[in-house]
Amino acid sequence: MSEISLNTAVAFIILKRPEETQRVFAEIRKFKPPKLLVVAEGPRPDRPGEELQCAAARAIIDQVDWECEIFRNYADTNLGCRDRVSSGLDWVFDTVEEAIIIEDDCLPDPTFFRFAEELLDRYRDESC
Repeated sequence: MSEISLNTAVAFIILKRPEETQRVFAEIRKFKPPKLLVVAEGPRPDRPGEELQCAAARAIIDQVDWECEIFRNYADTNLGCRDRVSSGLDWVFDTVEEAIIIEDDCLPDPTFFRFAEELLDRYRDESC
């Protein structure tokens, strides 16, 4: 589809959905971001099999086959959606100045990454 690479890092938030993670990862792969920051929630101890699901979703990141710096922030235990996303995004923005953020259950339209990068370029110097 696209041989155009992004200039912007992508932050990918995942949990325990390997099929969804694979589909979204396939879309990320098309745009070959220079940096991929993966924020992974940990398994819940009271949910049998969730540890294996989390591991399967995390293993998808090993499929990076383009020139890319990979940063991983994997929680050992489940922090809950609010705390994991918040702590994960704090880590992302301690690591890079800007990023396109996507979750494993949000399958992007093919225009999403270009549009997000265009908006970052357009509004980069705007004050809040």
